[in-house]
Amino acid sequence: QATAIAQEMIRKSIELCGSVNCPYIIVHPCFDGSARFPSLTKEEEYQLNIEFYSSLIPLLKKYNVICCLENMWIQDWKSKKIYFGTCSDMRESCRYIDDLNAIAGEKRFGFCLDIGHLLLLGTDPYNALRTLGDRMEILHVHDNDGKGDRHRIPGEGIADWNAYADALYEIGFDGVFSLETEIPAGHPDEEQERLEREFNLDLITTAPSVIYRVKKRNGEEVLVDNPSNYPSPD
Repeated sequence: QATAIAQEMIRKSIELCGSVNCPYIIVHPCFDGSARFPSLTKEEEYQLNIEFYSSLIPLLKKYNVICCLENMWIQDWKSKKIYFGTCSDMRESCRYIDDLNAIAGEKRFGFCLDIGHLLLLGTDPYNALRTLGDRMEILHVHDNDGKGDRHRIPGEGIADWNAYADALYEIGFDGVFSLETEIPAGHPDEEQERLEREFNLDLITTAPSVIYRVKKRNGEEVLVDNPSNYPSPD
């Protein structure tokens, strides 16, 4: 049920992009989050994603939107070790995008490179960007310590920003530069004001769209896709 709701939300999001002339939507690939007991082979995972993304093509064409895949990571829930996930191998990412665009018969798919996810896997940023080349449409910019996906401000982690800058220049990147950082708890308004002042940004703070199944005290179960919609504790 949650999967069906997520798919419907993605379709409605594509329609919304079209209504406000937003040219891109980022849709994470389907993947098995368990590194310890994966239920799919890599080829089965590939076929599942090709089928899913292909189902979006009519809407992407209708509303003139490009769908961007993103590099993911998975974790062994017991050892907490992090492993390569779907599209974390840039050659695999290129295969996805090229095959999907061939199915669409035009460019309807591109890539969103998440820098923080690269850091978790120790992937060389220069080679990653050069491999993706003109498939790059969006850059998710944040930093971390290589141990957790903490979405820190650039410069507060281990990212080699000179390497990113060199590679982006070489591939002629002119896409979307998205600063994807968390506002630390405690003084969110002050932190947002500092980011806007120091980096000359106009920030929009949003909550992640994750679907939760909430069981109320009366036994009723509801699906919540935004923290603001949580039912009253009473």
